[in-house]
Amino acid sequence: MPRSKQRSTRGKIVAAAWQLFNEQGYEHTTVEDILALAGCSKGTFYHYFSGKEALP
Repeated sequence: MPRSKQRSTRGKIVAAAWQLFNEQGYEHTTVEDILALAGCSKGTFYHYFSGKEALP
């Protein structure tokens, strides 16, 4: 996968996570919530991050 696409996918996940953290709070946000908003699969998420706590 080209680096620009990797950065874009990773960026979508991070942006979705921060949006949900701001709206729902960290504790009430699940990985599944992040995946739904980012439009990516669970495998893609875990390719970039070991879990919710690994998000920057």
